[in-house]
Amino acid sequence: MTEDVFRFACHAAETFALGDIQTKREIFNALGGKFVLKDRTLSFEQEPWFKKISEEYPIIQQQLQEVRNKKITNLYLEMVQIGNILQNWYTRRDSNPRS
Repeated sequence: MTEDVFRFACHAAETFALGDIQTKREIFNALGGKFVLKDRTLSFEQEPWFKKISEEYPIIQQQLQEVRNKKITNLYLEMVQIGNILQNWYTRRDSNPRS
C-alpha cells in the first residue's frame, strides 16, 4: 500500500463529510467498485483490495493494540513486532502457488 493510499484511507470519511459534490464524486471514483443508486439508496460493491482492508483491519488493530499493551521497554523490539504484524498483512499472495 502506498503512502498516498494510506493517507486517503485515514482521511476519506472526514473529507467526504466536509466535501462538496465534486469531492464526494472523486472519493467514490477512487474507491472503485460498483455503485448503484436506486430509490434514493446508494449500494456499493467493494473492490477486492478494499474488501480485504475492511475485513482485516479489526484483526490488525487488535494485534497492534496487544503489542502496545505489553508496555515493552525496548523500543526496537516493539517496532520489530509491529513491523512483523504489518508485513504479514501486506504480504502479497502468490497468484500461482507452488504447493
